[in-house]
Amino acid sequence: MTVVEPLKPILRGKGAKHEEGLPKGLGTVLHKQTTGFWGKLSNDLAKPDFSQDDIPDQIYTFDPWLGCMWGKSCKFCYVPNVSEHLYPGGHGSYWYKEWGQWLIPKPDVTERLQQQLFDRNHRTRAPYKGAFIYMSPKTDPFLPLSDTLQITLSNLRVFLEADVFLVCQTRSPKIAEDLDIFSLIIQMARRKKVGVSFSISTDILEEQRRIEGGGLSPDGRMAVMMRLKEAGVFISAAVSPLISFSPAFPQRLIDCAHHASIQLLRSQGYGSTTPERLLSKIH
Repeated sequence: MTVVEPLKPILRGKGAKHEEGLPKGLGTVLHKQTTGFWGKLSNDLAKPDFSQDDIPDQIYTFDPWLGCMWGKSCKFCYVPNVSEHLYPGGHGSYWYKEWGQWLIPKPDVTERLQQQLFDRNHRTRAPYKGAFIYMSPKTDPFLPLSDTLQITLSNLRVFLEADVFLVCQTRSPKIAEDLDIFSLIIQMARRKKVGVSFSISTDILEEQRRIEGGGLSPDGRMAVMMRLKEAGVFISAAVSPLISFSPAFPQRLIDCAHHASIQLLRSQGYGSTTPERLLSKIH
């Protein structure tokens, strides 16, 4: 197994300093999930057609680093607010103000992941056996940086050998463009050990650019989703938040994904919600 040396914080933007001290949470590897969509279902219209029985009892989240490098393009991003308690200085800190401009890889995360998942005989430890692991709720594990992609590749090799089911959340084309990662995802899919959730809010580029200043276009995202689906990977469309879309969008989602999780848009709060008049268009 390749172990990637820990990286120093990557800082961009104005006032790229961390005089307040580093954020908390760098020591966390697998975190027990008890709230949120994967923790407990509700009767909210935005929830997909699952029952509570469909959700495993053991649910963990895994963030290989803190922060994000997609820039300040995601106007709907909830992560800075839900992570505020991790930042020394709160709303006034560099970490909050410059979210999207910094990333801190967790030290020795692959080695610690392996130690947490396996016992001395390299068997999956009881708390994690058959567990559902969500990678990642607060960052993209396939950020287009060579060092972070190598960390993710090392982490995927650990998950491949563990008795767990991994769901990868991303909006990066690197999950299919990086041949080593793509090959490993296909290998995991053949063992029914992985699914990929791809973020997409609309199929109209002009609408997407209203909430995302950059990133892969809707057509580009659906092309990546289709490539993964055709290769045998379970694909979920994370339509979060749902914004104005074309009449063809529902059928296009059916073509490139097995499942869609639709959330609505609102300006405040931890979740994202969409006006019901837009939600009704999906039926």
